[in-house]
Amino acid sequence: MQRIMNLAQHFTPNPHASLLVQKMHPFAGDNKGMNGVDLGAGRGALLYSATREWKKASFFGVDVSPSLLKIIRRHFPSVRFRCLDLLNAKSLKSKILTDLAESRDVAVCNPPFLNSCNDALFRDLCRAVNLKDCCKMSVVTSDVIFLLHNLRLLKKGGTLGIILPDGLITGKKFQILRQSLLSNHRIEAVIQLPDNSFPGIEVTTHILILRKDMTPAASVKIMQAGTGRIIGELNVEISALEQRMDYSYWHWKFIATHANTLTLAEIGADAHRGTRSQLFFENLGINYFHTTGLPTAPKRITLQRSKSLGFRMAESQDILTARVGKRCIGRVTFVRKGNLPITDCIYRVRVPKRWVNAVWRSLISDKARDWFSAHSHGICAQVISKSDLLNFPVDY
Repeated sequence: MQRIMNLAQHFTPNPHASLLVQKMHPFAGDNKGMNGVDLGAGRGALLYSATREWKKASFFGVDVSPSLLKIIRRHFPSVRFRCLDLLNAKSLKSKILTDLAESRDVAVCNPPFLNSCNDALFRDLCRAVNLKDCCKMSVVTSDVIFLLHNLRLLKKGGTLGIILPDGLITGKKFQILRQSLLSNHRIEAVIQLPDNSFPGIEVTTHILILRKDMTPAASVKIMQAGTGRIIGELNVEISALEQRMDYSYWHWKFIATHANTLTLAEIGADAHRGTRSQLFFENLGINYFHTTGLPTAPKRITLQRSKSLGFRMAESQDILTARVGKRCIGRVTFVRKGNLPITDCIYRVRVPKRWVNAVWRSLISDKARDWFSAHSHGICAQVISKSDLLNFPVDY
């Protein structure tokens, strides 16, 4: 676990650390006597910004890496540190976290992004922070565990600023979590960070700022960040946010005009992805259509002819688009003739004959590019869900 954790730590670029702290506003006046915590201190970017902003506050830091803690202690002599693996079930009963429970005024955090599991640690944390509904979640990630740990340490009214991956903010599998947070705490802001904010990895991330156990506000500020500053801001009603909390989607939603449009589902289209992976077809030694075959600019193509062999096929009059892939989401092509098996990274869209031209025109428009950008989600490899695709608006 130690080796994996080190690989998963994505250290916070200083402009984003500064922005996170600036937008928290835990106190209007003097911060003397304020207590803070940084779970996953890393190289100290968040701690640096926090201790500069709240000079009189007392901070506690935790990290899983002894070597990093040895370095960071030299730079923050007034901060107490402890080496602790917060993904280990024993951490919940550790004396230091038990002593800190419900005592912190502020918490800042950039957690590791790892797959986890719905185990006893997760369920116990959900109960500890009054988010029992979240026990129903089928997918649990390390960032969820860190989020819950932070909530446990905050006192009522305490402020959390945490960096979260796109899945928690936009993914359908985390809708229960968003609903529980919106119902039980006051979410004050969600800030979408620029693409490639973390050097060396392609990951979409957001800053979430909330006040623990406070009455929810009627709306939440949904923002877009540039390098260390806000470049776009919307107020979104809280009742709509359990669906998605990202600025890209809500910006598109606010500016999009849907006069004279019907969705793909409403015109009777169907969309299905392939049933086999690229590797499967490679091992079988047969031709197939994958995202690598999608042209960078929309165009009509001719496919080789192939026997179906029971696989899902692309055929004449089908429209093909990517289901997954950061660089190919939104690319489309029209099958003029021929047929090939498609991989599970491709959606095959079939529409009634009278709608073919209208759907094709809509999919290659500038509005379609904005739509795909707004509706894709995921940490690294962006994904378009089937339900979202069937809600694509077709101009008529």
